[in-house]
Amino acid sequence: MKLIITFITTLLISHLTWAHVDLLPQFQSRWDGNWSLQYSENETFYRLQTAANISPAFVEYNSEKPISFEQKYLHFRLRVSSFQAWGGIEIRLSSDESYKNYYAINIPYYSDIDFNIIQPKQWADYTVTLGEAKAVGKPDQRKIRYIGFYIQGLNVAPEDLFTVDFSELSIRSSMHSGIVSFTFDDGYAEHFEAAQIMAKYGLRGTAYIMTNELDDPGYLTSQQLKQLSDDYSWGISSHHAKPITDMTEEEYLAEMDKTIEILNPLGQENDVFHFAYPLGKQNRERTLPWIRAKFLTARVAGGGAETLPPSDWYMLKTFNVTPDISAKDLLKRIQRAKDNNEWLILMFHKFTTEETSNQLLVYPISQFKKLCEGMTPIGIPVHPVHEVYEAFHE
Repeated sequence: MKLIITFITTLLISHLTWAHVDLLPQFQSRWDGNWSLQYSENETFYRLQTAANISPAFVEYNSEKPISFEQKYLHFRLRVSSFQAWGGIEIRLSSDESYKNYYAINIPYYSDIDFNIIQPKQWADYTVTLGEAKAVGKPDQRKIRYIGFYIQGLNVAPEDLFTVDFSELSIRSSMHSGIVSFTFDDGYAEHFEAAQIMAKYGLRGTAYIMTNELDDPGYLTSQQLKQLSDDYSWGISSHHAKPITDMTEEEYLAEMDKTIEILNPLGQENDVFHFAYPLGKQNRERTLPWIRAKFLTARVAGGGAETLPPSDWYMLKTFNVTPDISAKDLLKRIQRAKDNNEWLILMFHKFTTEETSNQLLVYPISQFKKLCEGMTPIGIPVHPVHEVYEAFHE
């Protein structure tokens, strides 16, 4: 077994008096809408609902003293009533009461329900950092006074107002300085060239492999996969061409057992037990229990940056690298990950030798080379997903 990464010895943990303290009881409603404490048989939570005229609802926490959000993140649980009425959910952090200067962090929504981390009527743990924020005006992250939740409904039937439930909101300190993970989906042949390029700069990645396509034309061979593990110290992890949401439990178990059996001899100890959802599709109620029983982590196909530690090891958010993002812009995002102590999990698919690409999941190899070259000056650690898990999982 390869040595666990050494960066765990440099943990930077801040002990703050208000860390992990639930701030929700101090939130107050500012606009139209209903903000109320709710009780059920097994839980207590706060509910924010849009007004009957579909106008937005907004609640906020007002801190007596400025809060520094340097290397901090918000952790909370939320649940939405439906996707039909979802017009938007945004977190706002302001350094002034008028909100002329604030950070806006949008919770993403996709039309395909199974692509979303947040799903109707299901509680989800969620974390956000300022690295994912859009700055409006000139907010000062060292002097945040106001934390707000803004929700917008759609013009649907009055009985289907947009409702968002919240619980356990706290401000937390990151456990470590920023980390980047390069991940590669599907096992395409050009990923071997990517590994050779990365090796020149001491970088390593994680390959999420569809074993049914292994050794096929255009895909990695078993020998190359073994080299990725042995010679390049990559993580060799599990994937599939068919979404698990389209499988029965029996089919899922059979396919995953076969995947693990094929990959185990080719990878390192336990790295096969890390999974990437095929097409990013998952279902909290039906398929998530299957994944939790079989794997150590699971990675979705979007959502932005992760925190250290993540809110949910089975819903790891990723930064989807598309061809419209230049190496220069991607390096800027990586610098923000370092500045905000984020775990930025980059997701790549196919590569092209052309200088540009108009295909969504095909990235120019020339830009990838510039990306790898530009990593050294930033000085952010780069580790495969399974190593980050081994270092931070409690």
